[in-house]
Amino acid sequence: MSINVFQAILIGLWTAFCFSGMLLGIYTNRCIVLSFGVGIILGDLPTALAMGAIGELAYMGFGVGAGGTVPPNPIGPGIFGTLMAITSAGKV
Repeated sequence: MSINVFQAILIGLWTAFCFSGMLLGIYTNRCIVLSFGVGIILGDLPTALAMGAIGELAYMGFGVGAGGTVPPNPIGPGIFGTLMAITSAGKV
């Protein structure tokens, strides 16, 4: 599967929307939410939700920075991990 320019722009807008939720306190910057949007845009929701759940397991407990440290960024497994899983479609 290949991604066209329109899908890439939609994924970028979805990512920007999810990360703007940090300012509002609605917590849309989670792996499962990021993966959900990518799955809808690319048309493979089951794979996207599976990748989002795996990302949530990896980031469990890291949502709060202890001692002034910055918590890790969920964009890796949320967006890029889901993109790689859907576009490779088991060819790895």
